[in-house]
Amino acid sequence: MTGLENEDRQVLYAIMEDLEPVSYADGTYIIREGEPLDRMLFITQGIALAYKTGTTGGESGSSSTTHIPQAKVYGEELMAWAATSTQFSGLPISDQTVKSHEKVEVFAIRAARLKSIVSKFSTHFNTQDITTVEITSN
Repeated sequence: MTGLENEDRQVLYAIMEDLEPVSYADGTYIIREGEPLDRMLFITQGIALAYKTGTTGGESGSSSTTHIPQAKVYGEELMAWAATSTQFSGLPISDQTVKSHEKVEVFAIRAARLKSIVSKFSTHFNTQDITTVEITSN
């Protein structure tokens, strides 16, 4: 699959129709390491931190923190899951914890809706080439 910026307008419109606005207060856990990744997040305002605590099989005590700034996406591996999964099972497990560093606003799409869209437009998706997705906000 190529990044969303290369997708057909019909696919993008279908995804946009199912985006839900969500707001997280400063210091809120958004996604926890080791739990199913059940949504993809398009960060529109604020900064989130992503880090590994080592609870999902990594080296215990090792942790590296990365910033997920505005206009970035978290959870793009759901696109590959949606394109290759034959049923709504086997969601990918998050290998990171994502926590708001300040108030964070996102548009989120749930895994079930993403799977439905990818199934409907299956000819538009090639799971061989996954790239990072960026969004533009004003």
